[in-house]
Amino acid sequence: MASIARAFPLLLMVFLVGCATTDKQISRTPSTALGHPELTSAHQFIQAELEQHPGKSGFVLLNSGEKAFTSRNAMTQIAEKTLDVQYYIWDSDIIGSILINQLIKAANRGVHVRLLIDDVQSGGRDFGLAKLDAINNFEVRLFNPFEDRNFRVFEFIANMSELNHRMHNKAFIMDNTFAIIGGRNIGNQYFGVSSEMNFRDLDIITTGPIVKDISKSFDVFWNSEWAIPIQAISKKQPSPKDVQKGLKKLQKYIDNHKEFPYPVHSTQEEIYQRMNATKDSLIWANAKILYDDPAKKIDTDTGYQGIQPHLTKLANDAQDEILIESAYYIAGPNGAKRALELHKKGIKLRILTNSMATNDVAAAFVFYEKYREELIENGVELYELRRT
Repeated sequence: MASIARAFPLLLMVFLVGCATTDKQISRTPSTALGHPELTSAHQFIQAELEQHPGKSGFVLLNSGEKAFTSRNAMTQIAEKTLDVQYYIWDSDIIGSILINQLIKAANRGVHVRLLIDDVQSGGRDFGLAKLDAINNFEVRLFNPFEDRNFRVFEFIANMSELNHRMHNKAFIMDNTFAIIGGRNIGNQYFGVSSEMNFRDLDIITTGPIVKDISKSFDVFWNSEWAIPIQAISKKQPSPKDVQKGLKKLQKYIDNHKEFPYPVHSTQEEIYQRMNATKDSLIWANAKILYDDPAKKIDTDTGYQGIQPHLTKLANDAQDEILIESAYYIAGPNGAKRALELHKKGIKLRILTNSMATNDVAAAFVFYEKYREELIENGVELYELRRT
């Protein structure tokens, strides 16, 4: 046992030295969002409202798990040309399985589906994702995948600077006409159907010029060197028989969850009733989408500094108050100082974040707590969400 213990550091060192990053120069076919969304039924459905609000985009909050699910589900059913889908986490539970099944059905109708998922939690799912990619009209890419598909922890330690670079974007875009963006990943706990724990989350469904900007963001990530096609990652390529077997297994899993609380199979009339309700609830406003470059590297030569300058400008332009709702709020010394400056200008700064009881990332709370008293002393109205 002692000899094994002495040998382990050497073996670990050999392993770490042998780790390599994924080849980002592999062949990939570039693609872009739908070029003429005005030809789709969805665009024609909202055309009159777009003309009544030139240059503005419409927004509706999706503040419940059911609305968030049924909105995405409806988009998969009425899409005619494209579905561009981008998420940090996509679980293989009932929520994830139903929405994947709906995307497959859309692809079978001829809808071009592009699915981009961060690789951080896709371990052990390469072959399943490759089966999806083997379906006509369905493409799957992973963002910044691990080179070693089995020993992720060791590789993360060896190459933390690159593998800690993750994609937190979340977008569900239909026919380049409607989009859902916000905090929700895809999984039971994000939609209120987990029997163990559920996150309080928020989405926005939007239409108008902002959707083209969201699609542009998707294209930037999809066509970046960080997005690797699953065929280049999966060590086994599926046969048609493998695909059919996977589809049957997926359907059986869904069929075994009769207790699923939200409607899945809706008639066209029911779908358009929901769409009309959404259309009537739209709030029209000017808007701008902010997103990091996929590389997330500050470039002093080009002047690129990420989205921070935009957020700073928003704070500087505030006249009365700033409202912040964030699951993880880490002010740091600069943030606490900035809060005091705003307070002296008469700007109310109200922040809602997680308490220790509701925070799922202990480290985030520790760093936030360090500056909590200073924030309050500097005039911040600070609120913490309690467990329910």
